[in-house]
Amino acid sequence: MNGYLVKYTIYFTKSNISIKGEMQIEEGVSFRDNIGRVIIVINEEEAKEYVSNIYEIEGVCELIKVPKNLLDGVKVIGKNKISTKLIFNTVTEY
Repeated sequence: MNGYLVKYTIYFTKSNISIKGEMQIEEGVSFRDNIGRVIIVINEEEAKEYVSNIYEIEGVCELIKVPKNLLDGVKVIGKNKISTKLIFNTVTEY
């Protein structure tokens, strides 16, 4: 089956640290966006939207392993409680 490899960076704004991650997404995977619409991944933009959706709804910890020192004193449950930015590096079809 075809899909997309999405490479991204999570930038921690307060500590000025960047951590790279990647996710493989199979073509045809569906998800609900933040307003409840069903989206089916059939192109690179929807693959990026899939990763953005995880970032916004489930939180940064679902995309990368966050170093303990960045979590000290912060409760990370669900949405991002740490000041971060999601930056897309590349999306390639496989």
